[in-house]
Order: sequence, then C-alpha cells, then structure tokens
Amino acid sequence: MTISRSKLAKLKPDPKQPWCSQCRVHTRYNLKRERNMAVNDSGTGTVFQYYYCIVCESNMWIPVEKKFLRNAALIFGSLFALILGKVYLFNNPGIEIYFVFLMPVFLLIASFSGHLKYSRWKKWAVEQGWQESRS
Repeated sequence: MTISRSKLAKLKPDPKQPWCSQCRVHTRYNLKRERNMAVNDSGTGTVFQYYYCIVCESNMWIPVEKKFLRNAALIFGSLFALILGKVYLFNNPGIEIYFVFLMPVFLLIASFSGHLKYSRWKKWAVEQGWQESRS
C-alpha cells in the first residue's frame, strides 16, 4: 500500500498515537501480537503487542510512552545511585558494591534510548507546528 508523502505530511503530530520513525509520520498501523514460548503459572504464555506501519512495515512506537519510560528510568537510576552512594560512604562495604553500582548505569542507559526516540519524534512534531503543553 502506497500513500503519497504530501498526504502523510498533512497528518498532525499526536504524542499518544503510534509513530513510524522510518516514514517519520503517524501512519496507519496494524497491531501484531506475538506469544512468548515461556509458560507462566496459568499455563499460557505472555502475549506481546507491537504496532507496525502499513506503509513500510517497520515497528512503530508511541512517543508519550517513551517519554514516560525515559523519565522513570532516569529517576529510579538516580535514586538507586544516591542510595548506594550513601551505603558506600557510611558503611564501607566490600568490593561487591561495585557490581551493584552497575544497576543505575543500566537504568541510565535504558533511559537514554527512550530519550533519543522521544527527541526524534519531538523534533519532527515541532517542524510540523506542534507545541508541547506545560501540563
């Protein structure tokens, strides 16, 4: 299915709608469901849902979800690092504390990925005339 670029460019930015980073626009999408092979207590596997673009068939994501995950990972990573820093300074733990310090590093790396995706969408949205609300 082919949709002209001029028609795609007329679509308004919406942070709550799936966005295709390949097409750089909110395109029409389908929902793909994949079942995890691991079986949980109820005897069924976990179902994961993905949005994919009808135009280019690549994965899509929702900008407001990336912003939330970015903020949550940044906050939890920072708090975890502060708590561990206090334990390190006042309790003089052994060398194992260095392995525990890797947790906030992983959380901060995860938040950076969400930051990049949301920033890419926000740049496009501002080019389309969107303004972020202060609420």
